[in-house]
Amino acid sequence: MEYIKIDTSFATSIFIQMKNRNDINILLIGIAIGGIGILSKLVYRPYIISYNVNDFGVQGFAPNFFTVLSLSLSASYFSKQPIKTMIYITSGVIIYEIEQIWTSRIFDYMDIIASVLGLVVAILIHKLMINK
Repeated sequence: MEYIKIDTSFATSIFIQMKNRNDINILLIGIAIGGIGILSKLVYRPYIISYNVNDFGVQGFAPNFFTVLSLSLSASYFSKQPIKTMIYITSGVIIYEIEQIWTSRIFDYMDIIASVLGLVVAILIHKLMINK
């Protein structure tokens, strides 16, 4: 691990631990995928619904897939146990989906499948990037 010393205008020193370049790339990929997830919910879904396009249900589960994928990759950057963190994030999203059975929201089992697929893809990306 490298440490960089940064002198601030307050005459103090801050030491920032530099992470592996692949770790930073994982964070950036997670942030980019988060942007795709936002677009899938705010742009793609309304377009598909308004023009009655048959996209085989992708507009329904894409936000969950991209949310879990993005959060898992982004959180892995800050975690000492990234896979465990990814599983916790996915569990939280799945619990939220199941909770919708008892609330006024709409439960869809495809969201749970999309969340698990997002976890699997996140773990694969993480393993591929770390083992480079």
